[in-house]
Amino acid sequence: MCTRILNNLNRQFAVVGRNMDWARPLNCHLYRMPRGERRAGLTPAQRTLSQANLQQVSPDLVLKSRQVLKWRAKYASIVSMLGDRQLGYASVDGINDQGLTVCALFDSDASFAPVTPASRDCLGALCWPQHLLDRFANVAEAVAYYDTTPPCIIAQWVPEAVSPELARSAMIHLAISDREGNSAIIELCGGKFVIHQSSSYRVVTNQPNYQTQLKLLYYWEYQWGLTDPQNLKPSYTVPGGVASTQNLERGAYYVSLAEPAPDRSQAVAQTRGMIATCAEPLWFNRKAHDAVHSASSFTRWTNLADAHGAVESYRQQGEVDWGDDAQGAAPAAYYLLNAATPAPVWLNFANLSAQCQRVALIIVERCGQSLDRALAGDLQAQLQDCDEPYPCDPPTVGERADVAASVALD
Repeated sequence: MCTRILNNLNRQFAVVGRNMDWARPLNCHLYRMPRGERRAGLTPAQRTLSQANLQQVSPDLVLKSRQVLKWRAKYASIVSMLGDRQLGYASVDGINDQGLTVCALFDSDASFAPVTPASRDCLGALCWPQHLLDRFANVAEAVAYYDTTPPCIIAQWVPEAVSPELARSAMIHLAISDREGNSAIIELCGGKFVIHQSSSYRVVTNQPNYQTQLKLLYYWEYQWGLTDPQNLKPSYTVPGGVASTQNLERGAYYVSLAEPAPDRSQAVAQTRGMIATCAEPLWFNRKAHDAVHSASSFTRWTNLADAHGAVESYRQQGEVDWGDDAQGAAPAAYYLLNAATPAPVWLNFANLSAQCQRVALIIVERCGQSLDRALAGDLQAQLQDCDEPYPCDPPTVGERADVAASVALD
């Protein structure tokens, strides 16, 4: 079960750790998305909504271009991207050049609003995280937008390369944080956004809803002597299983009882240790001995997002002297640790290209076998120019005036 930990104990060096857990292999590329690109919340093919596989519509519906949310990216971002051109793309995790981090986690309680011919600002669930990375510099900006100008989130299928018949709807909630250590969790309930905002909201998992997760955490924080009134005889125990609630409690245990790291590199290392306590080993299957055998998810990879490194690598790109950072290289902003390979890889915002770029990390063949590229270290030299995953098609003549009036592409 996916877990996100925000390590903001030292507010100067906010770092996010996130485990990506899934039952089947997933394609994964690291994308570096440029600022200035025009993007759309749904591709033309995705605008055809079928009642057969999407309960948001009745009957089938084809959305017009003017109903789709469009925007211009204000910020560059580095993103863990699922899918391919055939299956579609999904931004599941990433950081922008201002230090805003967005983690999309599965949420079994998520529910979507009905879509009608009158719906506006439609945004696919797979593209939802990218919209935040493109448009907002911090948590406050993102929360203000979703409080006052909520888009219509469209349910989509997770783009799995193997066993399409087993594909799951992208029922997600978002955990966001910024370089100041602020945090918010954005849930979707009946198409409406439920937002929980506090720098103390450090740990989040898939389920239950976040209000219930907070109630569970209060019990454990009392056991650890961290509440008011205080437990005068604290018990420093924590669950050891891999259910969402157990990962929640274990992640909170290690972040709540830790001391602030003294510098950026130590904060990254500390966060890596915290999130590792919530990982499920490859091929671990707690359901193997059930009466009905079924597959269990395990941790495919771990992301570490260093907000300080993101901002510094962007602000000082092109400079030669980086002081104590990485032997003269720009500081890393975003790491990916593939569970099937021995070494981490990373990217930063130095030497940004105006073209969308990517590097392949995991390629899943249609037979179900995955090719895990044994890369290591800084992947800047491995980046290759690629097509935009969320292209914004030009409006038709009849739609152009409506688009210009309803959509601000600044």
